[in-house]
Amino acid sequence: MLIILVLSGCTATRRMLDDWEDRRETLSRGLADFVDATDRAFGEPRVRDAEEIVQVRVDLNPLYYSQSEFDISVPVRVRIPLPALERRARFFFQIDSAADPRSSLPEAREQLEESRTVTSGFLFAPGERFRTGSKVDLYWRDDSPQLGLRPFVRWELRRDPLRYYVQQQFFWRTDDQLGAKVSFQTDRLFCKESYLRFGSSIEYQEVKFGLDFWTALIYRRPINQTMAISAELGTSFNPHRGPTRRDDVVGDHYIGDLDDDRIYARFQFVTKSRIRPWLEYAIEPGVDYYFHHREPWDYGIMFSTRIILFEAFLRESDSL
Repeated sequence: MLIILVLSGCTATRRMLDDWEDRRETLSRGLADFVDATDRAFGEPRVRDAEEIVQVRVDLNPLYYSQSEFDISVPVRVRIPLPALERRARFFFQIDSAADPRSSLPEAREQLEESRTVTSGFLFAPGERFRTGSKVDLYWRDDSPQLGLRPFVRWELRRDPLRYYVQQQFFWRTDDQLGAKVSFQTDRLFCKESYLRFGSSIEYQEVKFGLDFWTALIYRRPINQTMAISAELGTSFNPHRGPTRRDDVVGDHYIGDLDDDRIYARFQFVTKSRIRPWLEYAIEPGVDYYFHHREPWDYGIMFSTRIILFEAFLRESDSL
């Protein structure tokens, strides 16, 4: 009798999960199809977003690095592209937040509220190779709301198997004033989700000394329909010696860490559950070498579990 009850309970639980999975897929696909159908009804062409996805997800990210020891967070993300009601234009809406799962439920709820960032975006395509627009961020820092504005211009050229893009972005934030960032990227495409990428960027912030330079070589390749691997080798540096944020310097004395110029390597293995595709797992070991630290080597590993509540790509998208 006990065995029958256990088997009945397992069968009922599996049936509930199957029903939830069917409803999740139906709703996810329905949200994306609504955006596509509305675009077609107004006769508007697709303006490629960087992601072109309808998504609601929750992550669990335990992280261990030798210099920062153990940390864990729960990022939450909601992204909804809105129908293109203006010629060659697109809006989207996104919420990002994070909390420490070791906190109590009231503390975690407060952390999600205080760390959240609400982003709305407007994308416009004046030509086949150009994208321009702006993103508006509303976020919280030091228990007060802050506002950010990020206009950008992007040029992209795709001649298979190569793709190039250059993007110039400016940003203004109420807590750290003005800044700008120019990014360069070259991709060697092997298939829809496999590429070798060389990326570089230069960033200026009014609250920092000098310029931040970043360069990396990234390789991504799917193993099968549910598994993928990626590797990244890069460097990040600022010509200014010592801490780069002005808030970390008092007179001739430094507060906080030393200069964080470094080279780094990352390897990531990502897989989705074969039984429940809304469960995704990732393992990411990495190592850093800091040029100006007394103990230059830092290494560690991050394990991620992602629950994808809703996710569907827009059907007309051809972007990676």
